[in-house]
Amino acid sequence: MKKTFIFYHWVLTLIFSPLVSSFFLTGRIDELFKDYFYLFILIISIIFSLPTLLINAIIFYLLTKSNVDFISSKLILILTTIIGIVLTFYFISDHSRKTDFSIIIGYIISSIIFGLSVKLDKLEINDKENIK
Repeated sequence: MKKTFIFYHWVLTLIFSPLVSSFFLTGRIDELFKDYFYLFILIISIIFSLPTLLINAIIFYLLTKSNVDFISSKLILILTTIIGIVLTFYFISDHSRKTDFSIIIGYIISSIIFGLSVKLDKLEINDKENIK
């Protein structure tokens, strides 16, 4: 069984979310690439997104064992990612900065775009024989 949807959704969201967030904050993305700031944000994003990735992998496994249809499975995985983004920012934020909202929106928009565009094969959800 391939878990490419979860991996590609996670990687693409992490790569493009800082760019989208930067655009919402400043209207530009060039500031993000000064002094290795983008690399720093990418590393921090990877670390903080690991719990959501793990939860998505577990949910994907459970969806493969159930009879949930293709579209519902994809929506469940996207919503789980969005909830993970909101909870992560809630726990790491000091709640006093207005910029946090723009950053969260950037991550959510990226998650939705790539969640809808990355292919989730029907065989991945309904291939119960290959689940091990």
